[in-house]
Amino acid sequence: MPLIDANAQQTLVGMRSEAGAVEKAAHELETQLFRQILKESGVFQMGSGAQAEFARDQWVDVIAEQLSETETLGLAKSLQNDLQQTPSPQDLVGFLVEADSVRISSHYGERQDPLTGEHRHHHGVDIAAKAGSAIHSGTPGLVTFAGEKGGYGNTVEVLHADGTRTIYAHMSEINVKKGDTVQRGAELGAVGSTGRSTGAHLHLEVRRGKAHVDPLKALKHYGKRDEFQGNPASLPKGGSR
Repeated sequence: MPLIDANAQQTLVGMRSEAGAVEKAAHELETQLFRQILKESGVFQMGSGAQAEFARDQWVDVIAEQLSETETLGLAKSLQNDLQQTPSPQDLVGFLVEADSVRISSHYGERQDPLTGEHRHHHGVDIAAKAGSAIHSGTPGLVTFAGEKGGYGNTVEVLHADGTRTIYAHMSEINVKKGDTVQRGAELGAVGSTGRSTGAHLHLEVRRGKAHVDPLKALKHYGKRDEFQGNPASLPKGGSR
C-alpha cells in the first residue's frame, strides 16, 4: 500500500512554487508516513466494528501529528532542503539557452518522429528558442568534438569528470574547439536548425558509455556535486575557456 496516493503526490508537486508551501508539504508527508506506520503496527487495536476503527484512526491521527511536530525522523527537513535546492526543468533550460522565450519542445523518451511520423525513442531533450540564441555549457568539462556531425548538424561534445558526455546539437555556429576546457556557463555556440531538424532548437543528449541518460535528470544530479561546479582540478586536461 503506497504511503501517499497519486492525488497527494500531485499536491506536493503543485505546492512547490508557493511561498511557504515546501515546508507544509514536507510536514504532510512525514505525518502520513507516521500514520501508516502506526496503523500497520497494530498498536491501537480497540476491538472490531466501525466504532472501534473510528476511535483507532482518531488516536493514530493525533499521535502521527505530534510525532511529525517533533521531527523525529527528520524527513520533513530533508525533503524541504531537497525541493528547495533542486532546480525546475524550466530553470535548467533557461540556464542552457539565453533567450527571451525558451521551452522544452520534446522530452526524453518515446515520441512521434517529427519527420517520419513513426514512434521512436528520443535520446535527448529538445529546447526550442530563437535562432542565434547563445548556448551555455550545463557542466564543466573537456570539448572532445566540435564540428558537423551528420543528422546532428553542428555539434559540440563535452566530456565530464565522471566519464559522461553531453552533446549539444543543431547549432547555427560553434564558439569552441576540440581540446578546450569549458566551465559551467561557458558559451559553446548558438541555437540553429542544422542537420536533421524541423526548426530552431537545441538538441541536448547525455551519454554514459553507450547508454543514454535523461538530460534533465543528469543536470539536476550534476548541480548537487562539487566536481561539476567548475573546480578546474576535477576536469580532464586541455585548454581553457
